[in-house]
Amino acid sequence: MHSRILSIPMAVVFIFLLACQNKEKPPEQTISQKPTLAPDTSASDTAGAGQYFARAEQFYNEDKFDSAIVYYEKAGELYKGKEMWEQYIRCLNETGYQFSLKIAHEQATQYLEQALALGRQHFGEQHPEVARSYHYLGHLARLRSQYDLALDYRQKALAIRLAKLGERHPEVAKSYQGVGVVYFNKGNYNSALVFIEKGLSIQLATLGEQDPAIVDSYCCLALVYSGKGDYDRELSYYQKVLAMAPTTKIPPLTLVEINRNMGMAYMLKGYYDKALELAQKSLAGALEVGGEKSFDATYGYDLIAHVYEAKNDLTQARLYFEKALSINLNLFGERSHEVAYWSKSINCASIWDIMTNALRKKSSKAQPATALKSRYGRIRFSI
Repeated sequence: MHSRILSIPMAVVFIFLLACQNKEKPPEQTISQKPTLAPDTSASDTAGAGQYFARAEQFYNEDKFDSAIVYYEKAGELYKGKEMWEQYIRCLNETGYQFSLKIAHEQATQYLEQALALGRQHFGEQHPEVARSYHYLGHLARLRSQYDLALDYRQKALAIRLAKLGERHPEVAKSYQGVGVVYFNKGNYNSALVFIEKGLSIQLATLGEQDPAIVDSYCCLALVYSGKGDYDRELSYYQKVLAMAPTTKIPPLTLVEINRNMGMAYMLKGYYDKALELAQKSLAGALEVGGEKSFDATYGYDLIAHVYEAKNDLTQARLYFEKALSINLNLFGERSHEVAYWSKSINCASIWDIMTNALRKKSSKAQPATALKSRYGRIRFSI
């Protein structure tokens, strides 16, 4: 990876000395040599690509998406040079997924659509990498609230994986969960439970109870029970995840999301001090991972604002709402999907009046529940 550069003066001296040595040799002692062949770099390039890919996976598991993208692209270029199309398409898929986790929708779409086109071109429709493209495109559509399109993509991915991999495979389990999560977003909680629990049963049978994939399953089930209003059941699944922490590596942002969702559950149960404690813990984790201007920080400020709103502390609520709105405007612009959430309830010029009027209504404490169920239903995890 690091290039060794010989300075020009030293190179000249070295060549001059070598020439002098050759001139001192008698002609009859000169040894004829066979032409030197260029070294075969195929194996080294392939090994290097594998190392880059492994490094990218490590960065992804640490929620370092920018670094993961760099190494997926490095691996992809080497695979492309060797015309190893399956591996190259995998790199395109993973790069696109990383961009989706960064809420960089345009870049994500570009990579995922390229991966899908190349997968169909080289392998046809029925290939695991084509299924991966559909699965990730479903994730991207879900982030954009295009739930019917997301469901179509996810069902295509599931059908291909069932046909190529069989029922008892971790990728099939992930597809079942992916379909379930879209049903959750659509408000069809019973169908969501059926698909997510089916995925979980496959994971438990094939991966064991301590595999990181089980974390995602428990978190998804917790979200569904949140949607159903069963906050005790929701909290029980998050507690299961936290109990796995000593033996199972849980990504930092997943912990951020768990604390945030637990805080929301306690807020909706009326335990505002506990909710505020967890919301602040979630925000601290988000700031540590992504900094002040990160996407997850907006959710942290957002939830803290809602807790203060529920406590009827309008001064603090306004402060945190403004922080969240400021970050969203900076990240996504005035016309984005994220800022559209704020524009329905908060206007920068009259934020105080809007919040005060909302809090004066008799149903004001019910409003955060409705808004937050929709808001945090768009949460990432790894599905």
